[in-house]
Amino acid sequence: MKKISLIILILVISYISNGQTAKYFLQKGISKFKLKNNSGAIIEFNKAIELNPNFAEAYFYRSLVRQDLEFKEKLIDLDIAISLKSNFVEAYTNRASVKSNLSDYMGALIDYNKALDLSPALDIYNNRGNVKKGLNDYYGAIADYDIAIRLSPKNPAAYINRGLAKQKLGDKNGMCMDWSKAGELGEIVAYDLIKTYCN
Repeated sequence: MKKISLIILILVISYISNGQTAKYFLQKGISKFKLKNNSGAIIEFNKAIELNPNFAEAYFYRSLVRQDLEFKEKLIDLDIAISLKSNFVEAYTNRASVKSNLSDYMGALIDYNKALDLSPALDIYNNRGNVKKGLNDYYGAIADYDIAIRLSPKNPAAYINRGLAKQKLGDKNGMCMDWSKAGELGEIVAYDLIKTYCN
């Protein structure tokens, strides 16, 4: 009986120390990431994952460090992070962004919807509107941009994007008003849009 207790104690101590060590490497990786040392950060995140393959946060941060051309690798890391921690809101929003960049708009929409289910106050409506626009759901996109503007009324991107969706629906007055508001908020490209499409 004492041998079994001793073995269990050793296993528990080993597991706890591995978890702490994995957290240590995660923190080192985050520090290197903040210093823009991406290759060094990936090495630290890899060490954390090696010590604790169930460490969702290590996969998540490694996905953030990966270069934009590594979308498939980012997706793999985010898939693993979500499989390990199903309520990981940031992983869903980042995976949605990657899927959107890969033109997987339906997959991105599913992930944004899941993120909003987990955290309804999340300010990702502008991004979800862009995905809906990519799916040619212009009315749905406008509804999301409306929410984005209500949550963050000084965000010119939501006005630009809502104007683009209104343009697709042939609402010239609405698009021009949105772009004018974006211009008032400091978005220079709004004036180019107005000059091209509103005059």
